[in-house]
Amino acid sequence: MSQQPVIGWIGLGAMGNPMVRHLLTAGYTVHVHDLDPARVRALVAAGAIPQPDAASVARHAEQVFSTVPGDAALVELVTGADGVLAASPRRLSVFADLSTVTPQASAAVARPLQQAGIDYLRIPVSGTVTLAESARLRAYASGPREAFEQVLPLLRHLSVHQEWVGPGEEARVVKLVVNTVLYLGTAVLGEALGIADAAGVDRQAVLRALGSSVVGSDHFRGKADKIAARDWSPVGALTLAVKDLDMALATAGERAAAMPLAQQVRAQLAGVEEQALPATDIAVLADIPALAQLGGPEAARRRILAADDARYAAMLAGDLDTLADLLADELMYCHSTADVETRPQYLASLASGRVKYRSARRMGEAIHLLPGLALMTGLSVVQAEVGGIERELRNRFTTTWIQRGGRWQLLSWASTPLKPAQP
Repeated sequence: MSQQPVIGWIGLGAMGNPMVRHLLTAGYTVHVHDLDPARVRALVAAGAIPQPDAASVARHAEQVFSTVPGDAALVELVTGADGVLAASPRRLSVFADLSTVTPQASAAVARPLQQAGIDYLRIPVSGTVTLAESARLRAYASGPREAFEQVLPLLRHLSVHQEWVGPGEEARVVKLVVNTVLYLGTAVLGEALGIADAAGVDRQAVLRALGSSVVGSDHFRGKADKIAARDWSPVGALTLAVKDLDMALATAGERAAAMPLAQQVRAQLAGVEEQALPATDIAVLADIPALAQLGGPEAARRRILAADDARYAAMLAGDLDTLADLLADELMYCHSTADVETRPQYLASLASGRVKYRSARRMGEAIHLLPGLALMTGLSVVQAEVGGIERELRNRFTTTWIQRGGRWQLLSWASTPLKPAQP
């Protein structure tokens, strides 16, 4: 019998914790790290070996796995000052990430890992926390085929299905496809249940029939009791649906792939109050009236106006840090003089002191919502010192706002001077 490799695991949250426990039960030596010490202590009590950072994990383990929240966390744990690549010396030969991240972020860590001689596997697992706890996940892998064969015995302790889908970022796309079908399918279920509710058919009976039919799946069967009872306490929070659909839509947009249904579901989520996202299970997508009660268009309009109010307040206070957070990276700011500035140029202009805002009022605004976007029109009256000269700027404006990560950011500003009133 061949000796088991020494394993490292970074990220011990809701998914990482049960997977590490399965490996410990199977007899693996597992070195662990997480930013939350309590998570580390819980697994040390189960037999894991704690490490202070990702680099230390890579120094001790031959195969390192990660389950992290998103793009930035993956890049940091690989390339950061205490990241995997900072380990010296290191035993690491295979690094496998099991998170849901964009193909772009995944590709960003692929090159430095390859240059360091480390085989990089993308293995985004599909399934819920419940499926992770029962080792019934699905694992879709891409990267070097030989490296996949090396970790396959370990994956069999975590999942019921393991499949190699290509040599590069293919697994990332497969996971986005799976998640898109999951969220859209749940929303379609909500429309279908609307028929049953209107006809007075028992929800539990309908859900049992669906579970045993050709459209049945682990996801629907696992959520059936919550949907029937209208229990929206979070197991898989709506925050995940927002993140995953944003990634899928961005990936599709870069490849000019149309996703009209995904855009509609994402537009529904755009109306949900921000504080409700982490507190509500994705099963609420199967209950259209309940989803509408979490926010709706008026809630989205209130959040956009609040963001614009915060932008004006930051301009008046000269608070460039707050203002920067409210501006999208792609900002195009078209002044009433027809001069256009990018985000860096606009912020640099304010930092220079050339423009000092004294007061600002917005009035007569109207907001039109689109999937993930909003158009606002209105009037603004601004008192400002421009180049040492006090001026009153009266403009009609059109702005575009974009929703990312549950918050709204200014994507564009265009203004036209109002003609002075005739005497």
